[in-house]
Amino acid sequence: GGLAAVDDERHAAEHSVESLLPWLGAAVDDMAFVPVRVAGMEPDDLREAIRLFKEEQIEAVRAALPELPEAKRRRFEDELGMSAKDAAALATARPLADFFEATLALHADAKAIANWMLRDVLQAINERECELADTRITPAALAGLLGLIDAGRLTARSARELLPVLVDEGGDPETL
Repeated sequence: GGLAAVDDERHAAEHSVESLLPWLGAAVDDMAFVPVRVAGMEPDDLREAIRLFKEEQIEAVRAALPELPEAKRRRFEDELGMSAKDAAALATARPLADFFEATLALHADAKAIANWMLRDVLQAINERECELADTRITPAALAGLLGLIDAGRLTARSARELLPVLVDEGGDPETL
């Protein structure tokens, strides 16, 4: 009930809150018939109060909506300096985008995370014919793996050999 997550079809293009929430209607217009004072307010004042309340509702709903893929893609490009191709690939699928952002909160190299996710993690998922959520890898594990590479404790090649273990079994790359 209520304002559940907007279905994926609505993520295909950006919409105004008004188009997503047509039932908000025109409360102000509906008040045109009120010729008397209500709660000590003149009809014009009451209409203005309803209009302001409606704007606050719209803003609250707008703030509660998830970021749409196109906006997320632009943000990845603008704020993280990602290529249009990488940003689009990560922003299109919400689970992938959420995993990317959770990993980014733990490891600052957006380009390295994007490369590993779009090449190695997706390859492992495709080989297993499953979804990211069906695997055992976590953002912390991917961030840890990249940290070990950055620290020179693992080569990229040995990290690629360890990745399937993280995908299948999970765990901390530091202890594997």
